[in-house]
Amino acid sequence: MKQDNLSVFNLRSNDLELPNNQSNQAAASIRNRQGKSSSGVSIAIKSSIDSFVKGESLATMEKPSKFTIKVANTLEERDAIFQLAYQVYLEKGYVKENDQKRLINNYDADADTIILIVKDLNNKIVGSATLVFDDPSMLPAEKIYADELKLLKLKNEKIVEISRLVIDPQFRNSKEILVVLFNYLYIYSYLVKNY
Repeated sequence: MKQDNLSVFNLRSNDLELPNNQSNQAAASIRNRQGKSSSGVSIAIKSSIDSFVKGESLATMEKPSKFTIKVANTLEERDAIFQLAYQVYLEKGYVKENDQKRLINNYDADADTIILIVKDLNNKIVGSATLVFDDPSMLPAEKIYADELKLLKLKNEKIVEISRLVIDPQFRNSKEILVVLFNYLYIYSYLVKNY
């Protein structure tokens, strides 16, 4: 699989069957959040929605990508993500301080859990998302949505949960990181794992 061919795609608002008022409502909802500083992911989503509403491309192939994406397959890469996620989530108040200064979850020990990382041209990790597959482990969402997920599983639906989505604070305005991550989340889940 060639990364450069799959790292970005072109999407305009008229490519989807989403009524303009719904996309405007989504953009307004994100814009109107007051009292909290926005996370990197929120800023990237807002920027993407604004572009979408205007009919602009979210990402194009006109210039080479500034980012690469891969599976975190070394302890060093995984540890760097655990530290970055801890830093960003702590700053936002999503987690409490801990002595390890890392955000590690039980599902990280599962061999089927996949951590995707985005690196910049200097090989610095600037974003990540974790894929947690429902078989054989329990999904983190089952703590809250056990009944809903049970119904899906009874219908033999395969479920993958996106977890620990993080963008480095220095890259909070990058739509490309978010587009690349979601593109590869889909590719890995659907084409590699057959979910």
